[in-house]
Amino acid sequence: MRRTRPELWLDDLTTARRDTWLVVAVWFVFVVPLFMLRAYHYEEGLAVAIARGAIESGHWIEPHVYGMRFVERPNLLADVIALLGLARGGIEPWLVRLPTIIALLALALMVKALVQSEASRAAGTFGALAVLINPMTLQKTVTAEPDLAMTALLFAAFCIWWRGERQGGATLLHWTAVGVVLALAGLMKGPQPGGYFAFGVFAYLLLYRRWSAIPGFTLAGIIAIAPIVAWYWQIYRTGDEDEWARYLRMNEETGLWFLIKDKIVFLATSFAELLPAALLLPWAIRRHAEDGRRRLAVAAALYAGVCTAVLFLWPAHLATRYAMPALPAFAVFMALAYDDVRLRLPRFTGAVVAIGALMAIYPIGNSWVVTPSALPGLKGRSYDTAQIIKANIAGDPAPLYKVWLQANNIFGHLDGDLRNLTDSKAIGAVSAPAYVLTRPEMLDAMRAIRGADAFTPLAEFNDGGDKLILARMVK
Repeated sequence: MRRTRPELWLDDLTTARRDTWLVVAVWFVFVVPLFMLRAYHYEEGLAVAIARGAIESGHWIEPHVYGMRFVERPNLLADVIALLGLARGGIEPWLVRLPTIIALLALALMVKALVQSEASRAAGTFGALAVLINPMTLQKTVTAEPDLAMTALLFAAFCIWWRGERQGGATLLHWTAVGVVLALAGLMKGPQPGGYFAFGVFAYLLLYRRWSAIPGFTLAGIIAIAPIVAWYWQIYRTGDEDEWARYLRMNEETGLWFLIKDKIVFLATSFAELLPAALLLPWAIRRHAEDGRRRLAVAAALYAGVCTAVLFLWPAHLATRYAMPALPAFAVFMALAYDDVRLRLPRFTGAVVAIGALMAIYPIGNSWVVTPSALPGLKGRSYDTAQIIKANIAGDPAPLYKVWLQANNIFGHLDGDLRNLTDSKAIGAVSAPAYVLTRPEMLDAMRAIRGADAFTPLAEFNDGGDKLILARMVK
């Protein structure tokens, strides 16, 4: 029966013209209702803090995190969240995640459309599902961080360029649009990820000797970099370069053996996080090597591969999420070979499709079974901790300081006068009464400054293995 042959599932869907609905349905069950129910996690609280700083204190250009400058990179996502918050009348978890989940759907549909321009609808559907179903994406599916939105913008620039390229050459309008989209992507997280477009497309132009495209490519680069340079120029203060070097991991002191092990882990983990589509990689490489006419496959391979190779050679520890911009181009490369590989290796291709279907069980179960079981209220440690803090300070409101902590996810669920101290010594200038959320050793340091009886502990928490203390500063 056909139902037992996964390699035919996508064909059945495309015959009935249900393939686009399948992509939308998979996206929908992955993000709904989880985006409304999950407490802030990962670095979501950072975007919330910057958005609050824009709304409450007018810090739209120079980001602030509860009163402290945050200038390691621009954060356009937080500004978008702030605008949504102004329109909504407040910032809530579901609203914070809207840009990310919309960007994810757009990314999948862009891959589908691009693949279908040169292959079958089944291949396009395979590419779109490869974007949605893989460990790299599933970690960030419902997460208000800039990675997915930035990846979608970078790939949109690639699609705009390729549309012009396949028509005989990108026009001035194409290159201008590419520059604008790349500028938006750079304002999401800094100019570095733009290397996926810049290095990949430039390598393509060199490979095929597309010298006439160099002026347009240069124009797009100027348009892209101008607002990013303007941002850094506008917010710069003496000493910020140290923060930028830290963000770029240029001041890490690591030995050669550490770097070798780290790069091996980076390579292996990156491959694992692109499963199950990555299982077809050896056959996809062979297929494209045999058919040198398919330039889109070459462009996708260069886009995904060149800048990832630069990351692999970067002399510092790097997380695999930094390679996320390669994901859509990698999916395109695999999907363009899908039709041929399916005919040559139908059972193996069917196994890859079946593995993808099995992998989808976890996010569906988490979205529709596990998380809703926690109702009423959001599910997550940051939300639970915030509720305990609210209960302890509700009777006698005062400013709440997080001292030498991230804890942005916890603060994201709190209201009131929220502030940030990056040094325990600064507590000497704080007026009582106030509350502090910090680690035990920091509380001891602050007691040494203000006196042992200056703080009254109210509650203790365990935040991912770290012990935190909430205390009231009484004098």
